[in-house]
Amino acid sequence: MSNKLNAENSIVTIIIEMTYKEDVQIIKEFIKEESGTFIVSKVNRFEFFLNEDQQKATIIETFEDGDIFDEIAEKLLEISVNPKLLDIFEIKQIVILGKVRSDFKEEIKSLGADFRDAVGGFSPETKIPIVPDPGLIYGIHPYGDIYKYSSLIRDSS
Repeated sequence: MSNKLNAENSIVTIIIEMTYKEDVQIIKEFIKEESGTFIVSKVNRFEFFLNEDQQKATIIETFEDGDIFDEIAEKLLEISVNPKLLDIFEIKQIVILGKVRSDFKEEIKSLGADFRDAVGGFSPETKIPIVPDPGLIYGIHPYGDIYKYSSLIRDSS
């Protein structure tokens, strides 16, 4: 697995920072029932995070590329006016990480999004496999072989 330092990639990440106005149980129920309605194609990651003490929430969406900017813009605009979402959340900030087209920026500028281009780092080319047995922890050797980190956890082999 080679990590190409400072190589440009097509990954786009959207971070939506919010506060919430309802009891945490209502928030968790909303997330479980409604989060599927925000999914778009080519999404690699869509997750909610909560800080229950400070009543803060974060949505992180990662896309394999920006070929679906029109679809992403449509979903972001839907989220920003979704009455069900706005009844319980207040959007504080939207951050878009990665290279995006200027027409995409123009389309969602009404949301006050903060756009940040990548300037350095690396992104592994190999994805971590799905663990077939949750009692075992697997990894990927630098040469691509899957190996077991520890058989001390629970060896079912």
